Amino acid sequence: MARRTTSEEILAELRAPFDESPVRRIGVWSLEKLATLQLYLPAFARACQRAGGGYYVDGFAGPGRASVRGAPEPYFVHGSPLIALRAKPEIERCIFLEIDPHKLAALEGRCAHYGERALLRRGDVNVHLVPLLREEVPGWAPCFCFLDPTGVELKWQTVAGIASLPGRRRKPELMILFPLEMSVIRLLTVDRPMRDEDKSRVNAMFKDDSWWDIYQSRVKGEIDKAEAKRLYLDKYSKDVKGLGYKSVESRQVLAYVGAGKKRQPRYHLVFATDHPVGEDIMSGIFKRDFVLDLPVSRQPSLFDL
Repeated sequence: MARRTTSEEILAELRAPFDESPVRRIGVWSLEKLATLQLYLPAFARACQRAGGGYYVDGFAGPGRASVRGAPEPYFVHGSPLIALRAKPEIERCIFLEIDPHKLAALEGRCAHYGERALLRRGDVNVHLVPLLREEVPGWAPCFCFLDPTGVELKWQTVAGIASLPGRRRKPELMILFPLEMSVIRLLTVDRPMRDEDKSRVNAMFKDDSWWDIYQSRVKGEIDKAEAKRLYLDKYSKDVKGLGYKSVESRQVLAYVGAGKKRQPRYHLVFATDHPVGEDIMSGIFKRDFVLDLPVSRQPSLFDL
């Protein structure tokens, strides 16, 4: 059995040098999301070799590098695009969509070394991603699509559009950041009426408006906050599976908020695949523990994971 990569080794692989271009500022908990990609994408690339190559697609690509907030000294890590491009064996092509021109320019500079393996486009994920996939990803090619919104901006129509692309052997694998605690719950106010614009935004994120029944039960006190959160996540996951995926599972990401303090939930990663190998690999990653707080806590792990 292959030795499991330790958390310290994961951090070393994620670490990136400083340069003068813009970076995305992230909380230390975001390292877990990046670590998941760091562990999964090489396995995805190996599996793709049998199929003649594979594609990675990033709908919220960003500038390609991030700095960790709260670190006592500057701490930079590779963003998801560079993690994909650096994966070994190589992923045949990596497609990046970013709406902000300044972030896109920074990413272009960081991707220049990789030549035609990196395809960059400026655009809105909810308008341009599905057509981009249709045009640039061959139907025979395995595809992994990473959707990493900062809030509720990812619309259900985009997720459904990716899953229903015509002429594909298998559906693209999806890893979606479901922003339950960091956005959704904050919009679903129970101490005051929910704003109409917030209701519209949440409604666009879900498949349909049946989430409203959960919300009303919470407002009436029929269920507590924990049960409401479980039901929102369960609904989203079941709706993703309803798009025709054989396997959908999720992992909760907790935030380190200080030494000796209880970690706080931030969001969930929802993974969907049609392939049993992908299911098995990601299931193992989702079940393992990480100790990735070192850049902020300065406390090394007491054990290898």
